[in-house]
Amino acid sequence: MIRPSILRAILLATACVIFESPVALAQITPPLHTSGHRILDAKGNPVRLTSVNWYGFDEKEHVAGGLDHALLATIVHQIRDLGVNSVRLPWANETLEHNPLVADYAIKANPQFKGKHAMDVMDAVIHALGQAHILVILDNHVSRADWCCSETDGNGLWYSTSYPETKWLTDWQTIVRRYKGERWVIGADLRNELRSGAAWGGADPNLDWHAAAERGGDAVLIANPRLLIMVESPEYSTNFTGFDKLPVRLKVAGRLVYSPHAYNIAQHPFASYDELKQLYDARAGFLLQTEPGVPLWIGEFGTCQTLDCGSNSDWFLLYIRYMKEHDLAWSYWPLNGTQSSGEGRKYDSVESYGLLSADYQHVGAPKIVELLRTVEGQPQRKVLAQIIHWQRHVKVRNIHLREHTQVESDGLRTNATRRRERLASLGSAIRLHFQSLHQRPLLEPLGAAAGAPRSPCHSRPVGRCSGDRSPTVGRYDPQFIGL
Repeated sequence: MIRPSILRAILLATACVIFESPVALAQITPPLHTSGHRILDAKGNPVRLTSVNWYGFDEKEHVAGGLDHALLATIVHQIRDLGVNSVRLPWANETLEHNPLVADYAIKANPQFKGKHAMDVMDAVIHALGQAHILVILDNHVSRADWCCSETDGNGLWYSTSYPETKWLTDWQTIVRRYKGERWVIGADLRNELRSGAAWGGADPNLDWHAAAERGGDAVLIANPRLLIMVESPEYSTNFTGFDKLPVRLKVAGRLVYSPHAYNIAQHPFASYDELKQLYDARAGFLLQTEPGVPLWIGEFGTCQTLDCGSNSDWFLLYIRYMKEHDLAWSYWPLNGTQSSGEGRKYDSVESYGLLSADYQHVGAPKIVELLRTVEGQPQRKVLAQIIHWQRHVKVRNIHLREHTQVESDGLRTNATRRRERLASLGSAIRLHFQSLHQRPLLEPLGAAAGAPRSPCHSRPVGRCSGDRSPTVGRYDPQFIGL
């Protein structure tokens, strides 16, 4: 049996190795760039984006959800506790262009925002995330602020009559320049879930999302050449067929990331994992084998908080396995514990997919959080938790083992000397172990109603459901996806 003093030494040695590891927690150095199928930080270390979607600046309140229930600092602390390293922050062109005064009820837990405009609050949110070393991906979710998504909401393309492409490009440059000084803002998701006839290439320039994505990506990179450019696909970002033959080409190299979305297919429950894998490989996973390589980041996926919603939950468990096997980067939808106002939504109702509780003070979906932690790709986290536990309960106060430091005499080594030598040997072994864990490419991680799923399952039986993130009919029915 290992004595407590030796075990403390082991844990302390491990801690030193972890904090020297290039993929240690909180060691990401922005800006990020890509190399083949990997995302790397400024020091060349692999990064797997593990994100949460924090919606609100795209909704009718024009402000991030939860600021009516908890202090901004509290919500940021909750994000840190989840273990994710990034936030996908949806915004609407309407919010940016009109910049309305924020309603008092939407920020009542944060009186410092009373009388402020929407973009003032966004400034504060992004700055607070950066202070916590949480990466931010700006996501142009919709043009007109409202709940997304359907075929009839007027937000299916990257432009509309009220918000033409010229405004879309100008708005992107405006918001990118606004946050150019925030170094933790590292990405731009050009447009959420293209639909309403959007195509990848083709003869109709009004529907050609491929060409528009290149124009949008280049416009963003003119404003800030250090950002990653996330590109989604038509069919609610569920079908990347043809991306290998007609890839996005940006004027700045090493910036492109493709971003599929995935939700339960309500009308097509999978009979097995192999069936699920075959479908997702055919529609996006094949890009992991395509050269030149482009990283994948699952920009949205999610399920009900309680993980007891029948085929929806079954799908989620299978998809977690798929992400593990493919080492995928990801962003869970959503963080929010309550709903914002919008079509088919009820303000302040429980967000049934949300990771946080309705008061934003606690985790509201512990089973989902535990599943997300199984795909973090950071084996150090468990060891780190052990170290913290021992530090708190054993009160380790002396890293250098001073308790037996007697002066050596007559050529005899003291207990402390022998311990130091054993510790050095142990540290080398642990270091080699952790280095071996990180030889494979990492992309870096951590992070409704039953029968009515969200995106690829954004298909809603009739209109919009009030408690889920699913869209309307056609989103992912068997005929629509060619099953």
